[in-house]
Amino acid sequence: MSTKTARPVIPARCPVTFLHLCADNDRNGNPRRCFVVTDHQGRHVETLDEGYRGEGELHARYPWTSRHALRDYGFDEPSHHTVYPQRVDIAPAEYRRMLRREPHEGTERIRAMADRNARRAAKRERERRGY
Repeated sequence: MSTKTARPVIPARCPVTFLHLCADNDRNGNPRRCFVVTDHQGRHVETLDEGYRGEGELHARYPWTSRHALRDYGFDEPSHHTVYPQRVDIAPAEYRRMLRREPHEGTERIRAMADRNARRAAKRERERRGY
């Protein structure tokens, strides 16, 4: 079995933009932060709850948001590919609304690409851990 994992899909032009929405922690101290992914027409692609994983979920689905992830996949000059999410403070009600929001029609292809990248990242992590 080969230990080399296929490279993620890295488009020449980033097909999405990212917002990092941050609400105050809940009364138990749990974070309420999420990443909202939209395409260049402003259509909602998906909302990823950050939870305790931080930007890891975003990096797994959209590797060009992390220079380190790109370097791990063998890209020589990852800095010109890297895209960073814009942080926006919001109310807790807006956070809950964004988590319930459905994807817009016509964004299936982008989500399918993100799903493939997430599967590759999970496989890479399993190989790294040895199981």
